[in-house]
Amino acid sequence: MGVDRPYKFQAEGPGCYLFVHQQPIANEEPKKNKDGEPELFFKFISAQMTGVIQNGQEYEEQIELERTWFTYRSPRGEKESVGTIVLMPGMFGTPEPVIDGVERYLRSKGWSVLRMLSHPSRFTQRSQYGLEEGDEAQVAKQIAEMFDTRTAEAAYASSSALRFVHERFPENAQKPAVLLGMSGGAMILPSVYSFDPSLYSAGVMVAGGGNFLEINTRSNYAKWIDALDIDADLEEPEIQKPGKKQIKELVDLYLAKSKLDSLHTAESMLGVPMLMLHGSSDKAVPASTGDALYEALGKPERWVYPVGHELIFAALPMQTPKIERWIRGQVIESDE
Repeated sequence: MGVDRPYKFQAEGPGCYLFVHQQPIANEEPKKNKDGEPELFFKFISAQMTGVIQNGQEYEEQIELERTWFTYRSPRGEKESVGTIVLMPGMFGTPEPVIDGVERYLRSKGWSVLRMLSHPSRFTQRSQYGLEEGDEAQVAKQIAEMFDTRTAEAAYASSSALRFVHERFPENAQKPAVLLGMSGGAMILPSVYSFDPSLYSAGVMVAGGGNFLEINTRSNYAKWIDALDIDADLEEPEIQKPGKKQIKELVDLYLAKSKLDSLHTAESMLGVPMLMLHGSSDKAVPASTGDALYEALGKPERWVYPVGHELIFAALPMQTPKIERWIRGQVIESDE
């Protein structure tokens, strides 16, 4: 992609992306990362059997792997760590330059940063569902199971990664850990928390929302991410979008059947220090879905900006010191 970074993406299948570490070119002086190499660079791997395939006369299990990549960096300089920020990005690790700056600032203030480089590799794997009239409940159930499985994978990975870091740096295990999610990372944050709540002390969500199917059907990023297609007429060669009434019914049924949508898991965070940054004109994670999640979380502290999805991240570097002070006030100074 022409991006001069130590990591790059590699496609594994439709909507599946892997991080790979770039090897230096022979006889070329390697370029140094201004932050230096992380203390830890690792991946969480899981696998599940997806069926059987025929190989001649024999049958073999078909296994699909999931990989979620992380880096871990201690505070900058000789500072003793005050705690760990678990940083979950938007889709495909975006917005990378903004996240780089946020990570550097947090480390300058004494925080260790465990950074998910991107969502699990199959998080945006392309799925297609045929929808015939009368099948709305069955299709909604399948979509709910798909979203739940992908969200669960992110929760498993984050929990295991933080516990792995605590094993390597046991002096940090008794210090606070705070979830900080951006865009897609904010959307899954309540579910990541609910899987292993004893690990986390607070949460910060930037441009997040609830009801994943509604977000997918309304987001102006949906075509770019291209993770889900619903075909209302399988006999036509081109995908036929369902009508608004059928989509509304499907969204309502999906929410009723989902277990891990953030609108459901938000209940686990009631009483937990929470901060939401919200763009009232957001169209990528539609603002109304952010409002719904705000309600489900019990109306925590929220900073509302009259901007869309892109501008809330463009302005995030200016808000980072304020966010860090909020985190510190909630999980460190409140205990002193």
